[in-house]
Amino acid sequence: MKRILADGVGLLMIGLAACSGGEGSGSAAHRGERLMTHEIGRIDSLTVSNLTSGMGNFFMYDSLICFADVKDARVIAYSAASGDSVRAFLGRGGGPTEINSLDRACPVIGSPEPMWIVFSREYDIYGFYPARDSLVRYGRVGIQRIADTSDAVVYGDPHKYAVTGEELIMVGDTVLLAPVDPMLDETKAPDPTQHFALARTLGAFNTRTAQLDTLFGHLPEVYDKYPSRYFVSHSVAPAAGSGRYFVNFAEDSLIQCMEYPDGVVYEFGYDAPGADRQYSGKFLYDFKTEWDDFKQERSSKSFSNGLYYDAADDILLRSVVLDNESGCTVVQAYRDADLIAEAEMPAYFRVLGKHDGRYYGVRSMPDSDVEETIFTFFSFSLDPKN
Repeated sequence: MKRILADGVGLLMIGLAACSGGEGSGSAAHRGERLMTHEIGRIDSLTVSNLTSGMGNFFMYDSLICFADVKDARVIAYSAASGDSVRAFLGRGGGPTEINSLDRACPVIGSPEPMWIVFSREYDIYGFYPARDSLVRYGRVGIQRIADTSDAVVYGDPHKYAVTGEELIMVGDTVLLAPVDPMLDETKAPDPTQHFALARTLGAFNTRTAQLDTLFGHLPEVYDKYPSRYFVSHSVAPAAGSGRYFVNFAEDSLIQCMEYPDGVVYEFGYDAPGADRQYSGKFLYDFKTEWDDFKQERSSKSFSNGLYYDAADDILLRSVVLDNESGCTVVQAYRDADLIAEAEMPAYFRVLGKHDGRYYGVRSMPDSDVEETIFTFFSFSLDPKN
C-alpha cells in the first residue's frame, strides 16, 4: 500500500479547535468531553483494479472488502491487505446461490455466524452465509404507501415502511434491528410538520416472516428546523451493553445512544471543524422538481455518512463529509461518549471495519474516467498520543 503520513503529508491533523455540540433531541442528556487522547497514525492507500460495474455498496467481511454489484447481482470480495480479487459470491440466475437481481447486501452485526442480508429489486429478502456459501430466501416484503400524512395511526403500521441503510444488528435469534423509512404516496401532498413528527426511524425485522414487526425511534429535533426529506438517511452501530446501539442521522451533529426498544438514553458528539449543517429545508417532497435544488445544496453542505463500532477497543468511529463537491471528509473517534481523536481523511472516505489491528475504509465515490472506474482502499491505525 502507498503510505500517507499523518504528520502532514496528505493528512491534516485537527487538534483542539472548538466546535459546536450541535442540536439535540431536547430531552436526552448530553454526555462526553473533548479529550483528544489519540491520533490517527499512518494511512496506507491502495488502488484496486475494479471488476464491477461501480454501482452498489461496500462492506467488510473478515479480512475482505466486499462490493455488492447491482448490475451483475454478485458480491466481489477483495483482500483488504493486497487488493487482489479473492472470489465472487452470488450471481444472477436460478441456481442455489443465485438471485434474479440485487439492490444491496448488508452484513448482520452480532450474528453468531457471518451473515449478510441480501435485498433484491423485487423486494425479495435473503439471508446469505458466506462461510458455507448458503443462500436462504426469507420471503418478499409487501410495502404499502402512506397517503394521509395527518393520520398518526398509519405511521405506526410496519407495512408502510421499507428497510433502508447498509448495516443491520442482530438483537434476537430471528430479529434484526434495521433503519427504516416511511414510504409516501408521491401523488399526494403531504403535511411536512406531521410527517417529520410522526415518522419512525428504526424497526425490528423478523427473518421468519420477512416483515417488520415493530417500529420505534423518531427523527431528532434538527429535522424540525431543516425538514429535508433527502437528508434523513441514518447509520446504526451496536454499543457496549446489552440492547444498546448508536444512531446518527445525516443532518445531525449529535450521535444518539439508544436502548432497544425504549428510546434515547443519551446523546453525544461534536461537529467536525468546518462543518456547515445549516440546510435550507426548502425541498421537502417533490423529487422531480426539487432534485436540482437538492444536488446544489448537498454539494456545499455537510452530512454524516457512516458509523463503525470497534467492540474490542470500545471505540466508535464516525465519518463526516464537509462538502460533497470536494469530498473533504473528517473521521472522529469516540470512547465512552468522549471525543478522543479527529482528523481529515482522503476525499469521500468511509470506514468499513477493522482487521489485524488496523481500520479499513474506502473512497465511497469511486474515481472514474473514460476508460474505467477505480476503487481506492485505505487503512490506518488509532494510536495513543505520547
